Amino acid sequence: MSCACIHQSETLPRVPTRRPERNRVPGRSLVAFQGVRSYSRCMATLDDPGVKALLDAPNHAVISTFNPDGTIHSAVAWQEVVDGALHVNSAVGRRWPTNLDADPRATVVVVAQDNPYDYVEVRGTATRTTDGADEQIDRLAKKYLGQDRYPFRRDDEQRVRYVLTADRVRHQKQR
Repeated sequence: MSCACIHQSETLPRVPTRRPERNRVPGRSLVAFQGVRSYSRCMATLDDPGVKALLDAPNHAVISTFNPDGTIHSAVAWQEVVDGALHVNSAVGRRWPTNLDADPRATVVVVAQDNPYDYVEVRGTATRTTDGADEQIDRLAKKYLGQDRYPFRRDDEQRVRYVLTADRVRHQKQR
């Protein structure tokens, strides 16, 4: 059973609080802002109707990976869902695939072209394969460019695809 992700937020008021003496910071007010508390009742899935519609449309993805120095690298990529998993495609030697080979953790955000407040975030671990990567880039070219074959392929290029196993899926849509 799939479940739509329901987010609720509430702003909490400023309330006087007394810090224990051992935690007291000199010069700080005793009134603390409690902030905004938000929570989700359940996690979305790739099969949820809103998520599926977003991923099936030719909406671009931004994939974020970890550079060797720990900073974040983000790049635009084409995506598709195959057998319930998110797939992205690139060429061997580019930065984000190289990063995934070293550290498989990734976040992919797909934003609706017509509403930037309708997006899905998928966090998880990526597995690399070259099997079917050439066929996949041609399918993605059809989806994103309307062309039967990927027109930017170079002769010396080896395509690679990554299958993202989702640890967390979050769908946000402003109505």
